[in-house]
Amino acid sequence: MATGDQISVRLAAGFPFVFLAAAYALARKRFFGDRALFLFVLFALAIPGVVVLLPQFQEIASLGLIDTRRGVVLLYIATNLPLAVFLMRPAFAGVPEELVESMRIDGASGFGIFRQLFLPFASSTIVAVAVFVAAMAWNELTLAVTVLHTPSLFTLPIVMALHFGSPLGTWVLMAGPLLLLVTTRRVLRRGVTAGALI
Repeated sequence: MATGDQISVRLAAGFPFVFLAAAYALARKRFFGDRALFLFVLFALAIPGVVVLLPQFQEIASLGLIDTRRGVVLLYIATNLPLAVFLMRPAFAGVPEELVESMRIDGASGFGIFRQLFLPFASSTIVAVAVFVAAMAWNELTLAVTVLHTPSLFTLPIVMALHFGSPLGTWVLMAGPLLLLVTTRRVLRRGVTAGALI
């Protein structure tokens, strides 16, 4: 039986599949309610996080996930999913239809086209999304403080706020995202540009 930590890892690992599938569907498929779904994504981006903090806490409590890593991971996925889908959608929409048709004529399956054409084409945007989500999760404090009560489960921002409320603690928190941004700056620049249009 999987432990709570293993489930948390699996949830986090499943996040890319969820936002890639959602962005691909909104960019390349036409179905009933697709425009309404995209408007919902935009609406979710426009709502300040503090407004939905209480409903999120109540939902996590109803699932029995208060003071668990699974609860925090679920909240991080829910809060970052709209941004990830918003950035990825234009990258997938920018793939030329001629290339898609060419691969279909060559006998490629739908998943094969997605794996061999769409993912390489949008790879820079995927990296950009990964950097943004990682930086936001690294520095997130409000949700973690709301859900976690046991010291052994505290995330790094909580530990820094409790024990290292100093410039040194601030630099420690900044170190991870800064290192990530520096090492991926070229790919990040291309990814943000590719995902800049709705």
